[in-house]
Amino acid sequence: MRSSSGIGREVALKLSSLGADVVITGLEEDGIHEVVNTCQTQYKRRAIGVFGDLTDDTFVKSLVDKTIVEFNTIDILVNNAGILMNSGIENPEYINTFDRIIRVNVRAMQLLTQLSVPYLVASNGCIVNTSSVCAAKPVQS
Repeated sequence: MRSSSGIGREVALKLSSLGADVVITGLEEDGIHEVVNTCQTQYKRRAIGVFGDLTDDTFVKSLVDKTIVEFNTIDILVNNAGILMNSGIENPEYINTFDRIIRVNVRAMQLLTQLSVPYLVASNGCIVNTSSVCAAKPVQS
């Protein structure tokens, strides 16, 4: 659901152009504000920005709560946050790198989905999960 840059930004803008109200989240406040502003001014849609780290369970819960307070529903969940950190297994920091990748790429998506499912079921909504090209072709370290 990181939507302040890259693919997430473009998905948010496209959904907004098609009439969706959107929640923009990420770690780049300037990017969040830019996407929110574009959705509001160019597409005349409601958009809110929520700055935070998806590896923080408290933040993820507050993100869903803020979405419901603002929009009263979740119709589409786009799980787009992901990182790639190249670190060989012989690197002393490898396990920390591995943990961060799992927290961002897998756990955050799972928790956000779990918390959103009741609202998605009620709205007959859908989930869009993105993945890295590395899912099909691993990067050599």
